[in-house]
Amino acid sequence: MEMLVGSDWKEYFDLLIVQARKPRFFTDVSRPIRVFDEQSGSHIWDRVTKLEKGVIYYEGTVKQLQDLTGWRGHQVLYFGDHPYSDLADVTLEHGWRTGAIINELTHEIATLNNVDFKKNANWLQMLTQLIEDHQDCEDPEEQKVLHKWMTERDKLRNDIKIVFNPQFGSVFRTYHNPTYFSRRLFRVEWVEIIEPKTGEHMYANLATGECVWDPPEGVPVKRTDSNQWWELFDQNTARFYYYNATSQRTVWHKPTNCDIIPLAKLQTLKHNTDCSPAATSNQSTQTGELTGRGQVLSLSASTPQLRRKSSDLCRSSSFSQRGAEAPLYSNWHDSHLLPLEHFLLTNSRDSDSDHSDSGSESLTGHEPDNEDSDQSEGSYLPHRLTHRPVEYLNLPTAAIEPRELKDRPPAPMLKPLAEPPFQPEREADMEKFAADNLNLGGRGLFRRKASVRDLLSWSARSLQRPLLASSKPVARQALDMFRQVQMYMGDRKARPGVSLNSLLMEILGTAHAQPLLRDELFVQLCRQTTENPRRDSLLRGWELLTIALAFVPPSPVFQPALLGYLNRHRDPGFSKVFPDVSRWPIHVQVNHYATVACQRLERIGAGGKRSARRPQMDDIDSARKQIFQASLFGNTLREVMQLQASRWPNRRLPWPQVELSEQVLRLQGLSTEGIFRVSADVDEVNRLKGQMDRWEFSEPSDAHVPANLLKLWLRELYEPLIPDSLYPELHLQVGQCGNQIGSRFWQTISKEHGVDSTGRYIGNNPLQLERIEVYFTESDSNNYVPRAVLVDLEPGTMDTIRGGPLGTLFKPDNFVFAQNGAGNNWAKGHYTEGAEICENVLDVIRQEVERCDCFQGFQFTHSLGGGTGSGFGTLLTSKVREEYPDRMVTSFSVVPSPKVSEVVLEPYNATLSVQQLIENTDQTQCIDNEALYEICFQTLKKPTPTYDDLNHLISLTMSGVTTCFRFPGQLNADLRKLSVNMVPFPRLHFFVPGFAPLTASGSVAYRKLSVKDLTEQMFNPRNMMAACNPTTGRYLTVATIFRGPVSMKEVDYVMYDTQTKNSSYFVEWIPHNVQTAVCDIPSPHAPISSTFIANTTSIQELFKRIQEQFSVMFKRKAFLHWYLGEGMDEQEFTEAESNLIDLISEYQQYQEAEVDDYAPDTDEEEEIIEEE
Repeated sequence: MEMLVGSDWKEYFDLLIVQARKPRFFTDVSRPIRVFDEQSGSHIWDRVTKLEKGVIYYEGTVKQLQDLTGWRGHQVLYFGDHPYSDLADVTLEHGWRTGAIINELTHEIATLNNVDFKKNANWLQMLTQLIEDHQDCEDPEEQKVLHKWMTERDKLRNDIKIVFNPQFGSVFRTYHNPTYFSRRLFRVEWVEIIEPKTGEHMYANLATGECVWDPPEGVPVKRTDSNQWWELFDQNTARFYYYNATSQRTVWHKPTNCDIIPLAKLQTLKHNTDCSPAATSNQSTQTGELTGRGQVLSLSASTPQLRRKSSDLCRSSSFSQRGAEAPLYSNWHDSHLLPLEHFLLTNSRDSDSDHSDSGSESLTGHEPDNEDSDQSEGSYLPHRLTHRPVEYLNLPTAAIEPRELKDRPPAPMLKPLAEPPFQPEREADMEKFAADNLNLGGRGLFRRKASVRDLLSWSARSLQRPLLASSKPVARQALDMFRQVQMYMGDRKARPGVSLNSLLMEILGTAHAQPLLRDELFVQLCRQTTENPRRDSLLRGWELLTIALAFVPPSPVFQPALLGYLNRHRDPGFSKVFPDVSRWPIHVQVNHYATVACQRLERIGAGGKRSARRPQMDDIDSARKQIFQASLFGNTLREVMQLQASRWPNRRLPWPQVELSEQVLRLQGLSTEGIFRVSADVDEVNRLKGQMDRWEFSEPSDAHVPANLLKLWLRELYEPLIPDSLYPELHLQVGQCGNQIGSRFWQTISKEHGVDSTGRYIGNNPLQLERIEVYFTESDSNNYVPRAVLVDLEPGTMDTIRGGPLGTLFKPDNFVFAQNGAGNNWAKGHYTEGAEICENVLDVIRQEVERCDCFQGFQFTHSLGGGTGSGFGTLLTSKVREEYPDRMVTSFSVVPSPKVSEVVLEPYNATLSVQQLIENTDQTQCIDNEALYEICFQTLKKPTPTYDDLNHLISLTMSGVTTCFRFPGQLNADLRKLSVNMVPFPRLHFFVPGFAPLTASGSVAYRKLSVKDLTEQMFNPRNMMAACNPTTGRYLTVATIFRGPVSMKEVDYVMYDTQTKNSSYFVEWIPHNVQTAVCDIPSPHAPISSTFIANTTSIQELFKRIQEQFSVMFKRKAFLHWYLGEGMDEQEFTEAESNLIDLISEYQQYQEAEVDDYAPDTDEEEEIIEEE
């Protein structure tokens, strides 16, 4: 400075600051101003309380400069040389006037006048128009030409950009993609506003917030007209809307070809542009009150005299805030702020160390205008949305007290404006989530606590710690996952050879395996899509967020906050304004991503019907494609019909169902063995599925392919064709054992549904009645009657039930019995005594089925050891299978055990019964008396268990198995879906059930239940209700049903961990062979409980014991004459034994099977081809 000006250069300046370190001088709040010592070349640590001329100061912040000098707003004329930090920011945030010394201007002017540049720019403009005119071409040759044009256009765009600057192109770029700086140059800061109710004119400065009655002199003013729309902000939905003051019309979408006046920003500017508070503190005001929407707003109004006085002190008033009070002229208060915005504002003040003027604190949205479909780097720039949303009130004219023009209120009294369009309220409690869960740091000596805004804003840097405090146990994985997210978004360089899909597999695989990281992932994505200045990175982030919600859900705690974040970026009107995907501007694409993400969140989150699933490469590709191309699979039937309406508006049936059904018939599916049961080639099914999503169809060669795809389409419908509440079941209890078990079952579920012994509803939970029709029928007297048929071949059992606690609950006509009994003889129950009353029972069954709208199936309880339960029970299963072949048949069958056997004929009865169950039931729950006794002895510590104890255990298991049918939960299940998921091969439908917790009565007070404890009990062989050891076999499929207030995230984690640690006990050739359901309604037995259903090959142990005993007896023809005397043939015993041996062999075969065992033999295929 001495060389340029002279030794007295300090006299030319009122204030000298060195080492200001822009832009930190404008953004930091904790760097104090110090005096600079010219002798030592360092600063002095003494605190500076006032600034003096001639003294050189060191560092500091703009806040301290304003506080110590009082220089604010247009009082400051600032010259700088950086078009962003020196010009645009200080104008927006501090209201300074700015001057520019821009070296880039010379270079850009020369470039713009270059002949080659003009030629390329003109050709780019024409090429862009050609591409737009030929977007709809479908001819392959035309598409090739179009692709070449698009490639050339992208190259031209890049060449034009790097001519100016390789990183961000032209500094002065305008038109569709103006830079942040050029928008500041071309903006008209003063606008004329006409209040629609009174017609009064006022003039507002959009940059500083100043508001005056008279037009300012020497500056351009944007005049109002009928084509002027006001951009306002709705605090309920955190969205902008638009109001025309002339027509008084309000719309959500942004109007085109008109002038947009951003009044929302104007009304939320802070007091940085106001005069000194002391200058106006002595002004007295008189208060008027305006009423709207049931609340009173107090508005300050100065008298005309005071207005003239104050004009000498302050050029004009602004939308200011004094201390913690609400702005003087605004129609909002802190109570009207969105939770997240209020919380961010509070945190920014706290982190600013008593700095209450946090006018620069803001969230970032997307500017709807100034964007096109340009995909070039750096063409997207953020647009700030201020913290303070405004609640706009539509007041009647009569509410405003009339006055003469001279008595009108000062200009700052902005009248309440237009009411936003109606929008349903959405809950989004980000404030509470941030306060309770964000990992703000700040502990320890000299550790600075991060602000919420810092943690929720985009950053190209790595994380130093997880964003969520709950992620600390998996901190290393959380940090690695953030780096992978940055790689996917393009914010970090990826490793060589790493593809986007492989990154997705790693990210989603980690989130699926570690439920603790799911919320961490979603918070990281919210952070990286907030204030993101890079267009491609922003879109990649939204794509990743949308794909992630197809596989893993957030926790119920974070879900409302995530939903609120997504809703902030949605605008339903965009789908109508921008129907062409290829021409969508970026803000419309973000809106579309947010809309799809909301739908996926609704379906996979808490209360949804989908659960977390492990990502596969094909699934990831489908999830990405379905963002912009809706799929025929996985949606509701209504959505499928809407998709096909554009092609076939007159079709009444869904195209997938019709086309696939016709394919099955054309390929002779009706005569194909195992149709709809045998699995088809997975690749063929996926290929056909992809074709159908493109509305194409090529006829496969195998009928199993369309049959499997039809099942897949029906299974993946988000809402079943028939609601679960319309799927009633008919319960049949046969024989003494079956009736005892059935009666205890009805006692258990009646209590769960709030039904007393007379059938009256005495419960207090609406969910108890939501699906009560599955098992109960409501009578004309408003009593609930069990849908049950009670059968026995002797009257004693029926008399016992009638005299029991539920005797009056059952319908009297549904008691069907004979007089003689079966005498433990299977043949009597099946051929003679049972056959005599079989038709009577079927008549009762027909009457019950006819009363059901959408009958689901039958549920049997019986014993395989006695005569009635085994003989007559299996006769009824064959009859209902014959008469109702398309309905599900389930049985809870008590299998005899030699250790607790009471009937010598049990091996014969059980073998003959198993043969019938193989053919006539869809699923059989095998319950073993030996296992039940062991549970009572060892687990429940009962020295002398009774039949009532055994029946109680069985009823708890039956209640758990049927929970998904009777109550809503996070897995929409019915008998058929359970069968589809659990039965890989038709004959292997015998299950091992279990229940947890099982605790001795003396230990109940000491137990503390958790999901992990329940899972360990379920998989413990000692707690399974069939005497077989699963560790000696392998699980084909497993279903677990949890009840009570348990976290789905914890359930998924524990089940995955269990399966991983015990992978050798699960067959690897059935993917996703563990199904989980959660029902919020607890069992009366325990606060949380779980039911276990396993299709395991170890169940062959039960059948081996029966077969060995049968073989020993049948070899000597022992007791055979009792059966032959009832009309049976000896050949039936031989066939039954052979069928049982085959069943055992099948279980053994699949226990030893490996994945390669089912791979095609390539050598044989080559030989066949050569022969052909």
